[in-house]
Amino acid sequence: MLGILASSVALVIWIIYGLVNAAVMRAPDAPSGLQWTGLQGIGAAIGSFLLLPLASFDLADTVSGSEVLRFVGWALVMGLAGSWLATWFWVFASRRLPLALATQLIVAETPISRT
Repeated sequence: MLGILASSVALVIWIIYGLVNAAVMRAPDAPSGLQWTGLQGIGAAIGSFLLLPLASFDLADTVSGSEVLRFVGWALVMGLAGSWLATWFWVFASRRLPLALATQLIVAETPISRT
């Protein structure tokens, strides 16, 4: 039941995000795609920092400093390429596509994980 509730809430949030993003990008005084992507990235960073206390750091004593640096480096690369760049392309596409197609891009972007 919790999974159904969580997925329903996530779907509603994605729909609201698609509608708000389309409204912002189609407004006469819309920010540039790069500015809008930067604002979203800053918001995501703030949200991530707020969730940081919930993360588990039990493995901090079992890994070496070089492994931590390699992990942080890859996390930054993947964050920039997989999040910021992808968001910039999505903002660019959503400005030029009808809302029905732009919101489908969000669904296609969201991976399905099986546990």
